Amino acid sequence: MLDEALFASDDIVARTVSIGGRDVTMHFRELPAIEFHACFVAQDAGGPKVLSPAHLIAAALRNPDGSPAITAERAAQLKNAPFNAIFAAVMEVNGETTPGNASPSAEKNGSGTP
Repeated sequence: MLDEALFASDDIVARTVSIGGRDVTMHFRELPAIEFHACFVAQDAGGPKVLSPAHLIAAALRNPDGSPAITAERAAQLKNAPFNAIFAAVMEVNGETTPGNASPSAEKNGSGTP
């Protein structure tokens, strides 16, 4: 049997996110790998309205009770600085220290962050 630590937890994790010079406590959940894979596939497919990073924010950002805090469509409307700060927290909660495109095709052609 595989160790349970290998699987995304259902626990809600609080993180302090600095937005506009102010520290805000936000709540996140770990995402299963398939969420990231779907994001990378959508990015690779391209198109004028790829919302995949906004989908990751929507999937991870939670209210303290664990309910969704934002929709992908609403996350896509965030200004750049708050979007980047929240996305960085999503990545940190999910074991990544640097947000970036680590999709297999991006890594292969040198456009991603391995």
